[in-house]
Amino acid sequence: MPTYIQISDSKSPVTDYAIERDVFRVGSGTSCELQIPGIDSHAMTVQYKRGQYVVFNRGSQPVVTGRERILPAQSGRWLPHEDLQIGADVTLRLQDATPGTRSETSHAQAGPAAECGESNAKRRQKLIVLAGAVIVAIVILGPFGGNAPSSAGASPECGKLIEDLGGLIAKDPAQHELIDLRSVLQEARNSEIRRDLQNASKSYELARKRIDEVRLPEHLKIRLLRFLRSHIEQVTSSSP
Repeated sequence: MPTYIQISDSKSPVTDYAIERDVFRVGSGTSCELQIPGIDSHAMTVQYKRGQYVVFNRGSQPVVTGRERILPAQSGRWLPHEDLQIGADVTLRLQDATPGTRSETSHAQAGPAAECGESNAKRRQKLIVLAGAVIVAIVILGPFGGNAPSSAGASPECGKLIEDLGGLIAKDPAQHELIDLRSVLQEARNSEIRRDLQNASKSYELARKRIDEVRLPEHLKIRLLRFLRSHIEQVTSSSP
């Protein structure tokens, strides 16, 4: 699985963006995880699922990969080591080696990840080891009622919320912000099931921030906010 994106811009030096989420947005807007000046405020959403990356074109112009031309409101695959063209000046490439320069927010701004000397691969190794330790602790302490809160009680409600969002998407597939919200919530739930609580907490928090960007029935919005408000506290308190 590629670990970073190489960003080439005719107006700027080549830089890298470390991939640390299953779903992230690309654009010039401040709400995007990967911010690139000079393109649409939300040019595309990238999602990793079933072992491959899928690009959802959210912008006003086509996105071109080595295999296909992805028109606005359409989606397509993005393969490792394949160039993806946004506009006339920006080219992105999926890479699977440790990047030399890392940026969490954009290739024009220094983010928190730039201050960290650890490679993405080392972080993943630590998370795997940590996840193994958590599973062992659950097996040993579970029958005796360990203190760490379990996600099992909240997962059904999260699953129902994801299902309800899917129903709205089926009625109006053009609601891109709604699709993004559902994808982020799904990523958070999957991370929690894997006991990757750090990523689950970040994704739940991101979902809460994006609720205001989406047109939702009032009763569903209240359910989402109530669930996220309480569940973020539970996941954060149990995260190592």
